[in-house]
Amino acid sequence: MKRLIWLCLSALFVFSMLCGCVKKPAESSYEVDVAYFLSVGQIKEAPFALGASLETVAKAENKSDTTGVGIDHETTPIPLDGDTYCGYQVGSCLYYGNKNAEKSTVAFIADLDEAYGFEVGISTKEDIKRAIPSLTPTIASADRRDLFFMMFMLDGCEKMVYTDGKYQLSFIFSDNLLVCTTICDTELWNG
Repeated sequence: MKRLIWLCLSALFVFSMLCGCVKKPAESSYEVDVAYFLSVGQIKEAPFALGASLETVAKAENKSDTTGVGIDHETTPIPLDGDTYCGYQVGSCLYYGNKNAEKSTVAFIADLDEAYGFEVGISTKEDIKRAIPSLTPTIASADRRDLFFMMFMLDGCEKMVYTDGKYQLSFIFSDNLLVCTTICDTELWNG
């Protein structure tokens, strides 16, 4: 009886070792339907989309992020004001509207944390390209206009831009690592 139990345990051990050697699919096989979110002017993790009223953003509920993921922050809206824009910061997202526009709506969103499942400081250009095979990006140098919302300009930043009609989605990189994600309604923002 002992030999039978020993034989079964040995077979189980050998089987478990063999199963551990099977190659698992790489995590880079992650795909996200960015095309859909781009077509509706939204960053998946952002509570508001392009075209939302800035008044609605200003009245966002005050609740703490208790997920333990990303930036730990309060979501009390913080006013942002510039020469040509106004807006609010809610959590890790910055919502801007054009001061010269007829309506006070969100025309530009910058997400400083995770966007579409891509994490800041971890995700690379290659990760994002593989995850969005249905769209073709344009890659260029990012300048001060692309990063106007940052307190300082990082040297050598690149942007990977996806466009759908009037919406433009940009992933900004420094040293091939994601720094932030922006989405813009070019008609409202540049108008």
